[in-house]
Amino acid sequence: MNFRTPSNKLYVVVALAIALVATFFAIIASSYFYLDVAAREKQSANNLIAQLALTVKKTAEVASYVNNTELANEIVDGLIANDLVAAAAIRNVKGEALASQGMDHDALNGIKVARFALFNPFFDDEQLGHLDIIPDNGFIKDKAEAVAMRQAILLLLYTGLVVLAVSYLVHRMLTAPLALLTQEFGRITPGQNQHITALKHHHQDEIGSLVAGINQLLDSLNTSIVEERRLRQKTELLEQKFRLIFEAASAGICLIDEKNLLLVFNPAFAALVSAEDEVKEQDDLTKAFEDQHEIAIFLEQLRENELDTVAMDLKLKRHEAGSSRWVHCLFSKLSGSIGQEQMMIEVLMYDVTERTREESMTRFEADHDALTHLKNRRSGERLLQEMLVAVQSRRQVMVLMLIDLDEFKPVNDKFGHDAGDIVLVEVSQRMAMIAGPDALCIRWGGDEFVLAYELEDINPHILASALAKELLAVIALPIHLDNGDKCQVGASIGMAMYPYNGLELPRLLDAADMAMYQVKGSGKQNYAFVSKS
Repeated sequence: MNFRTPSNKLYVVVALAIALVATFFAIIASSYFYLDVAAREKQSANNLIAQLALTVKKTAEVASYVNNTELANEIVDGLIANDLVAAAAIRNVKGEALASQGMDHDALNGIKVARFALFNPFFDDEQLGHLDIIPDNGFIKDKAEAVAMRQAILLLLYTGLVVLAVSYLVHRMLTAPLALLTQEFGRITPGQNQHITALKHHHQDEIGSLVAGINQLLDSLNTSIVEERRLRQKTELLEQKFRLIFEAASAGICLIDEKNLLLVFNPAFAALVSAEDEVKEQDDLTKAFEDQHEIAIFLEQLRENELDTVAMDLKLKRHEAGSSRWVHCLFSKLSGSIGQEQMMIEVLMYDVTERTREESMTRFEADHDALTHLKNRRSGERLLQEMLVAVQSRRQVMVLMLIDLDEFKPVNDKFGHDAGDIVLVEVSQRMAMIAGPDALCIRWGGDEFVLAYELEDINPHILASALAKELLAVIALPIHLDNGDKCQVGASIGMAMYPYNGLELPRLLDAADMAMYQVKGSGKQNYAFVSKS
């Protein structure tokens, strides 16, 4: 591990911090100590002056009692000789000085005088005068400040020595071991199974515990690095395999975000979705399908409901004119994110165009007549029943025509069965064209057809008759054969109506069949309604 060399050594920082803190408190303490010592020295001086006064008081009382000026002057001189006294005087009760020295009223103006009462030596209640003493405040102040200054300086010196001692001990016992520990730690290379050597004299203290803890952390880190390397190698191998599967897969694979935009896709997906335009990330997936709006609604619902996976066949947009492509899609919700928290959907698709075409063809062949492509009888009966149910629910009329071709057998006999097939195809196309898209045209079997449609219950017989006449006219038109010949057929049409001729399909079919045979028996090439039942 490489560590940047610190610009400030730790022991220097610690020493400076200790020095600053100690100096701050030393200044505060020294200032307080200075003021306290100065005040106590002043008080001590005043106490000494009071003791001096008590010492000479009896003698001063005697001098005042006998009015002895010489004795009084000796007392005053003795007081003045003390450095603490600036002036002294002995006065009688009238204020007249018996002895005085240094009592200059102008010089002493405003200075506080210490006054002590003098009494009769024989009668304690008789005051003879008083002893005045003026302290030498300048001397007292200078002495007090000198003593206080010496004490403050000593305190600062002691503090400095303590700071040096503490700084040395902190450096020796803490910062120096930490510096060695940092150097040792800087030489460690993760994953190399290295350890920090225990420091001398620190096996049992916090430094030793820190070294042990770091070594345990290094062991754990080494184990994690080894495991991480193993997992990374395994992940890279799996990633290569999955990338190979993803890129080489024949099925199209893509991932879309919550806005249906492509996040990632494989080449097979791009080839399926578009043969011309380049597919890009952030393209809208729904634009690849014909039913874009419906797909967008489906994806929104998929994100909201509880289903995780949905499969369906969808039609892609045409690659070129006249072609279409179907894909089977598997939509799966994924809980995860790319860049941000969101709901993603994985889409797996593969081409089922041929299968869909075959299934569609199979369904068509199952429901349609192979020759005429009209509905065959099996599917026709089912559709007739569905139409009947719909007509009943809407209270409408359903017209059912049973159409049998006239003179069809001679065509087969004269021109062959291929010509007969041409006639059947042409007739079915003419019927479908005249009946329109809403009618149901069925090849009932052989040369028989069924045509059914829905009418409003307003003159249904007139409308049905008009359609029957038109059909007869169109069917009777000549039909050109492949060999250049022409042939002509007619039709007999029997008609029945719901609800006039029956309420059920078999009943209606029987009624139409009866009407058709009535036409056959009366000369053909006509239509007839069955009598109301």
